[in-house]
Amino acid sequence: MHEISKKKLSAGINVNSKFPAKLVCSIIIVVFILRVEVSASAMNETKSSEVLCGVGILSKVSHAKHRMLLRETWFQFPSVLNGSLVPRFFIATPSKPASLEKLHSERAKFGDIVICPNVTESYDNLPRQTLESLRYFTTEIRAQYILKADDDVFV
Repeated sequence: MHEISKKKLSAGINVNSKFPAKLVCSIIIVVFILRVEVSASAMNETKSSEVLCGVGILSKVSHAKHRMLLRETWFQFPSVLNGSLVPRFFIATPSKPASLEKLHSERAKFGDIVICPNVTESYDNLPRQTLESLRYFTTEIRAQYILKADDDVFV
């Protein structure tokens, strides 16, 4: 049996995973659930969240069809519609102005896109996108749990 992996991130965020450390590091391939504990100093208050689970979905600028398919399928589940499950797409900042414009337009229309600042699109930067999702769900949404997924995963 594996021990619980514990990681300490900046801003007082502690991440406990039920998966071994090697598996946690393989975030590109594996979908995992994290129990996130945020210190009161990082949150500036200790209110409990009504959001049960934030779903951080890593995506690419060019995957608009993937995102639309998810919006038309499991984003319509009651748990998403009632707000207890909050899905967000995390996308690296595009280098082309036209791509950034399209992404801003899609974000304005659906409200489910988070553009990761200071993260360029590359395989090596996928962990940075994941860390951005952890930051977002612990500071902006205050979700009790976080599920990391990719845009080709059906939850």
